[in-house]
Amino acid sequence: MLLSFKTGLLAAGIALCAVGGAASEPTRPAEGLSLLNLDQSLYASLDPQAAKSHKVVKDENDWTISRKYGITVQELHAANPGVEWRKLQIGQKLNLPGGSEDTTSIPKIETAKVKVKTNGVNVRKEPSTNSGVRTTVDKGTVATVLDRQGAWYELRFPKGTVGWIRGDLLIAADGSSGTSKPAAPVNADKATSIIDSAKDMLGVRYKWGGNSRGGIDCSGLTTLVFSKNGIRLPRTSIEQSKIGSRVNKEDLQAGDLLFFITGRSSSRINHVGLYIGEGKFIHASSYKGRVIVTSLSDYGGGYAGARRVPGLQIAEVEKAVVAPAAEKVEPKTAEELFPSRVVIGADKTGK
Repeated sequence: MLLSFKTGLLAAGIALCAVGGAASEPTRPAEGLSLLNLDQSLYASLDPQAAKSHKVVKDENDWTISRKYGITVQELHAANPGVEWRKLQIGQKLNLPGGSEDTTSIPKIETAKVKVKTNGVNVRKEPSTNSGVRTTVDKGTVATVLDRQGAWYELRFPKGTVGWIRGDLLIAADGSSGTSKPAAPVNADKATSIIDSAKDMLGVRYKWGGNSRGGIDCSGLTTLVFSKNGIRLPRTSIEQSKIGSRVNKEDLQAGDLLFFITGRSSSRINHVGLYIGEGKFIHASSYKGRVIVTSLSDYGGGYAGARRVPGLQIAEVEKAVVAPAAEKVEPKTAEELFPSRVVIGADKTGK
């Protein structure tokens, strides 16, 4: 077979797949080398004419553009030094990292659980083929969907590992709980009250295991401010990540909980913050040593999804308001109050 490449494109050290060879990760052309195509990111780096660009349209930001091309916000920023991301203009031209492609054509999976389609699939730290690999999973592995960015799905695996796989390597899991219902909108008044409680904690020092103004950690902060507003949460970030309704990043509303994987050696959720709108969240930062507000696009921790907790969604709040109070029934006798005990000094009338 004759293989044709652009003159001057080959260089020492470039690896080509041989006929019948097996790739280390099942991929589509944009994600790895194929028989007739070099890796697109390598092609773009060697041939400036192959580099791609994107023209900004109405209501786009760095998040939506990154999701469209299956890259991280950090990669987009790195390809466009000097761009003021809060002041994007319609028609503004942005550079895209080599190998970027529009992934919006990959079919969406709407079930709460998914199954890996083939063996040797890499679980990425971020929704990008340029991201590091957390682990590798095989065909049939079932995982819970935490988030979706473009064609990428953030998944939690049975042993707690969290990472990203592209949608064309996944199928809906057999026996899944059906279509994942979108979270009901947030009750704005309730969310505002919770956020105000959190802002009142700004500057409080970080203390692992703390849950008061004397010192507080990330999950202690969320537990405290929700409790002040009548909503009980589990104490740890990983337990909080399992309650309520999953929320995609593009659908975030003020009051949602955000989850992260921090630390190079960690593969599990270990940090939580409260989304306050406009791409920002409030959290107890061990790195800064206090409760602060941080921009999602600037935060160094690996974003691991969002949840809208029970009691904050409009339908649940309204239900709690209109639900009739349960009828209070007073026991008439001691035997009714303690049916399995002998009550000394009382006759059958309870006197």
